[in-house]
Amino acid sequence: MKFDELYFKLLENFNNLDDIDFDFTMSIADSAMQNIFAVMWANWMETEVPKNHGEYVNLSQNDILEIAPKYDSFLSKIEQQRLEDWTYDALTKFEEANGGADIKQLYIKALEADGQSLDDYDERYSSEETFILLVIMKMMGEGVSWENNHESPNFRYPHVDISYLQFPSFKEFEKEEDIDEEPEDWEFSGEEWKDGFNPKTSGEEWKNIDDD
Repeated sequence: MKFDELYFKLLENFNNLDDIDFDFTMSIADSAMQNIFAVMWANWMETEVPKNHGEYVNLSQNDILEIAPKYDSFLSKIEQQRLEDWTYDALTKFEEANGGADIKQLYIKALEADGQSLDDYDERYSSEETFILLVIMKMMGEGVSWENNHESPNFRYPHVDISYLQFPSFKEFEKEEDIDEEPEDWEFSGEEWKDGFNPKTSGEEWKNIDDD
C-alpha cells in the first residue's frame, strides 16, 4: 500500500493524525503481511499439498516464520494487494476497537502493562513484530495471543477472517481416489483349497454338498 493510500485510509477512521507514526505503522504492517502469509502457507501445506509432491515441506520441528517463502515472491501482484488491504483493515479494526489509538500507542500500552518500554523490552518475545503477529493471530481465532506470555493490557480483539482459499496461488491438488481392486487369488488361500475350492466360481452349489 502506498503512503497516500495509507494516509487516506487512516484519515477515514481518525479525526487527528498528529500522533500517528506512519513509519512505524508501515513497518509493522509489512512484517504482519509476511507472518500472516506464513500462517496461510503452513495451513495450505498441511491441508492441501500431498506428501509425495515436490512442493511438500515437512513442517514438523520447523519454525514456519523462518521456512515460509516470501509473500511477494509467491503471490501474484493482485494477491499481494489483497493481502496488504486485508492487513491494514485488520490493524484499523484493532485500533477502532481499542479507543481509536494508533497501533504504536497500543504497542506501548502492551509493553507498559508488562513492565517494559520502547527503550527496554525483550527483543525475543516482545518485539513490535511479535506484538502485531500475536494481535492478528488472536483476531483470526488461531488460539494464541500476546496475553499468553505477557500481562494483559485489556485489549479488545474484533474477529477477522482470511484463508489461503482466497488466494489462487495456493493451488489445489487432485486427491487420490481409493480404487477397489479385485482380490488376488492368494487372498483366498486356506483350507478350502484342499478340496479344489475356487473363489471365482463358487456359489449356491456349495449348499448341496453332501457331508461325508
